[in-house]
Formats: sequence, structure tokens, C-alpha cells
Amino acid sequence: YEMVTGQLPFKRGHQKAVTTAITDDIPPPMRSLRSDVPKELDRVLRRALAKDRDYRYQTVSDFVSELRWLKKESERSRAPTSRRAIAVSIVVALLAGVGLSMLFDRQTAVDGRLVFTNPTQVTTALGVEDDPAWSPDGRTLAYSASSRGEVYAGNWDIWLVQLGGGPPVNRTAEHQGADRYPSWSPDGRQIAFWSDRDGGGYFVMSALGGAPRKLSAVSGSGARASSPLRSRDGISGSR
Repeated sequence: YEMVTGQLPFKRGHQKAVTTAITDDIPPPMRSLRSDVPKELDRVLRRALAKDRDYRYQTVSDFVSELRWLKKESERSRAPTSRRAIAVSIVVALLAGVGLSMLFDRQTAVDGRLVFTNPTQVTTALGVEDDPAWSPDGRTLAYSASSRGEVYAGNWDIWLVQLGGGPPVNRTAEHQGADRYPSWSPDGRQIAFWSDRDGGGYFVMSALGGAPRKLSAVSGSGARASSPLRSRDGISGSR
């Protein structure tokens, strides 16, 4: 989609919004961005981006095969100008499809499910680690961990670890209780999280450390809380 139109299908201001858009939004038809995109190519890529997996191509090979068929059909066109416009879009999409096919062939298990290759371990705690949240720049992972392995009770802390290396850092070591569900501010400078301190609620602190500041009270245990979401301007939040 991006190679044909020059635009991302799910362009948003920050990563969480992109994730939500991929799940919920439908990208604009390519022909609304480029009038020379063939209708059939637009249809093929819209099917590839369909939300319902039953409507999508079941394998990348099926996707590439249809692109190849579409390319062959376009070559039979008698109008040179039309064929030239079609060929540009088809070849670009075909190259992208072949590249995806090679990638998926390496990463797909026998049963057709996508599997990850060469995973890199980021954390090494002996207890339970949960609630991972990537910083907006993708360089730092915030997560909560219980060194004793307790799932719903006990001492949980907010930890940060740099993807490029270095030991994890505990940002809430001063509190012997539950600090969980971290989320980043859009600028990556602050971390909001849930804690049972001071009667329980959502707190915010600098990603570099420091005393947390209470944003709002939330009743109930940590198991019923969730990650707070920050607005794009960083002023308001929701859960």
C-alpha cells in the first residue's frame, strides 16, 4: 500500500494509535490517493488488509499468485498508456509481495502459523514479569515485575530496560506494594502507572526517576486495574 501510494495505510501520531487503527480502521482506497491505480489492484490490496481473517488471503502465496495473475492480465492490454500506468503499480506491488512471500516462507511453521525467528531476550528476572510497554521511540521497555513470583498480590515494581543494553532499573523500589500497568507519555518523558499506594490510583513519574505524583484515585485491587492511556497532548488520560 505504501509503495503504491506513497502513504502509510495506518498513519497516526503515536504507536498506540497506530495499533488501534490497524485493529479498527479501514485505510482509504488507493484510488482516492492515486487515480491511476487499477481497480483490480486496489481490490487485491483491500482484501489483503481486510479486518476479518476469513476475508483475507489465507497465505502469502495466494496473495502473490493473484498479483502475478493481475500483472499477466495487464500485459494483455492493448492500450500502451494504460498498460504503462498499470505496470508501474503492479510491478511495485508484486516486488513487495515476493519479498513478503520469501519472508513468510522463512517464518511460517508447517501448520501455516506465523512464528518468530531469532528472538532477543530483553528481561532476565527470576520472578514474574508482565505489562510490557514500549517507549514511543522504541528504545526502552517499561514493565512490571514481581521478584517473588506473586501474580495478584505482593510487591510489584515498575522496571525500565534499554533495548541497546544495560541492566534493568527499578523505578519504584521505594514502595513495598503493587506498582503495575505502566504506559508512556507521547513524548517519552513520563510514565503513568497504577499503584496501591496512598489508597490506590493512577500515578505519573519521570521516566528518569523521582517521586510519583497521584493523578486519580481508583478503587479495587491491582488485578482489576489497567494501563492508563495518555492523550496526544499529554494533558488528559483515560483507562
